[in-house]
Amino acid sequence: MRLKPFVPLMSPLKEEIVNQIQFIRELIEANKSIVEYQTMLKNSKLHPQFLLRPVMLKEAVQSTKIEGTQVTLDEVMEAEAQNKKANKDTQEALNYYKALMDGMDALKSYPISTRLFKLMHKILLSNNVRGSNRWET
Repeated sequence: MRLKPFVPLMSPLKEEIVNQIQFIRELIEANKSIVEYQTMLKNSKLHPQFLLRPVMLKEAVQSTKIEGTQVTLDEVMEAEAQNKKANKDTQEALNYYKALMDGMDALKSYPISTRLFKLMHKILLSNNVRGSNRWET
């Protein structure tokens, strides 16, 4: 039995698949919301990282759950706040967060490149998490 390869739809998508006018309206609204948020962050007396950190930690938890971790945002925040040794699932989420932060910092001096991805991948697999035995230097 021969399987057929997946062939993606060609762009631009037909109107019955994606209502392009509605999509553009939603995109404009999302952009306006981002600009409003950026303005509030800029005018706030709080450091932007104070507000972004919980959102980024939640992203780390959700992304590692796709890989099979069994950890909650509360567990990750508690492990980070108390500087205590984390279990492997919690450490995997913390590595994800650290890779994200270090990757954003590295973008100041590196282009988006293999070197950047290798740096982030090394962080993801550090601290004896699942798959760390597969890391090659």
